[in-house]
Amino acid sequence: MEIAANAAMVGAIMLILDNGEPVEMEKAVSCMYVICSGGKGSSQTVLQEGVILALVSVTANGTARARDKVQRLLSLFREQRELEEMQPRVQLHEAASQAAAAQQQQQQQQQAEEEMVLAVTYSDHGRCAASEGQEAIRMARN
Repeated sequence: MEIAANAAMVGAIMLILDNGEPVEMEKAVSCMYVICSGGKGSSQTVLQEGVILALVSVTANGTARARDKVQRLLSLFREQRELEEMQPRVQLHEAASQAAAAQQQQQQQQQAEEEMVLAVTYSDHGRCAASEGQEAIRMARN
């Protein structure tokens, strides 16, 4: 289940993180975790609202369970950031692979064309001097 985060909802939860009782803080951190588990967009909304300072407050004033939940939430933020940083590398690798494959295909096509020109030259003249074949290849490229 994905919960879409909005500034008002995150702000209300942050009030609990900043001013709530320790048990309420624990539940508020759990809510933040559920929201942020919904994806990068939800996490960005939460982070833009300044949740990190509120989480620091929970580590100082919350229960042991709340502190553990804060650590899980911070780990989730870190994992999402690492995935985001890896994405451009994957795209770059895919683009490089596609470019290499296109270049190889072009070279194979050019080689096949050269072989075809030589075959036609040999069959038309019965024999072909190397210079005539090379001239035919140059003409085929142009």
